[in-house]
Amino acid sequence: MNRIIIALYMVLSAQAFATEFKPYPEAQITTEEWEDYYEKVSKAFPRSVQDHPQQNLIVFSNAKERLSYAFTKPGHPAHPAWVTRQVVEANGTIDMVQIGYFAGKEEPFAVLFQQYQQLNNQIRAKFGASSK
Repeated sequence: MNRIIIALYMVLSAQAFATEFKPYPEAQITTEEWEDYYEKVSKAFPRSVQDHPQQNLIVFSNAKERLSYAFTKPGHPAHPAWVTRQVVEANGTIDMVQIGYFAGKEEPFAVLFQQYQQLNNQIRAKFGASSK
């Protein structure tokens, strides 16, 4: 019984580590790193998958850590890339932090990253308006 608990803990710990918010020190990564991280996230959160074919994006969610991972699909100008966003609470306010990685061209990735920043700003405005 203890072995089962230890094995389960090791698997869950590996999944949490595999899907950390900032897995690489720099935004520019290799295609292999993109593929490896995509595989880890898709295996860790298969039930949360949301396919957005019109945007060429696939999104996974980690509800426990309040993370969402938006991966580009073939056909997206920034592919291969992803943006991870996390809802955080600080000083009684709710905010969003964001990080992203790209193995393709930087310019289309910057556009994708900025689009998510704009979405974050809309969410911030909504939360700010609703808390007053």
